[in-house]
Amino acid sequence: WTDFTDFVGKGNVVQTAIAFIVGGAFSTIVESLVNDLLMPPLGLLTGANFADHFMVLQYEQPGKNNDEYDTLAEAIADGAVCIKYGLFAQKLFDFLTIALVLFLVIRTFQKLARAAVDLHERPCPECLSEIPDRAKRCRFCAS
Repeated sequence: WTDFTDFVGKGNVVQTAIAFIVGGAFSTIVESLVNDLLMPPLGLLTGANFADHFMVLQYEQPGKNNDEYDTLAEAIADGAVCIKYGLFAQKLFDFLTIALVLFLVIRTFQKLARAAVDLHERPCPECLSEIPDRAKRCRFCAS
């Protein structure tokens, strides 16, 4: 039991657990952004709700065609076997939006970290490389 409590008490485990919780909350926010703000205009451009784009592979009732179903829910309720490419595209769009937002957040934090480091450097008088203020010698030219 003590091994387990020591393991759970380490900072990395707690930070990872917090990251999962924040990631889940972030995922719901981005999902709402995509479903509620970005997909409706895209649906207007395509002429329908983007999630309702589908292709019927097999009809439950013979003699039906794809034009007889207005929505995916109708096709599923009728027992048709469908490829739901609209839902797939929506999930792909969710993923790409999350990836883009995370990229922008990480890049911003990296720029801020670099700016904080740059405040404590000075140019070497010999080779003009950036060296830390507290350094006695340049690591590039050893002057």
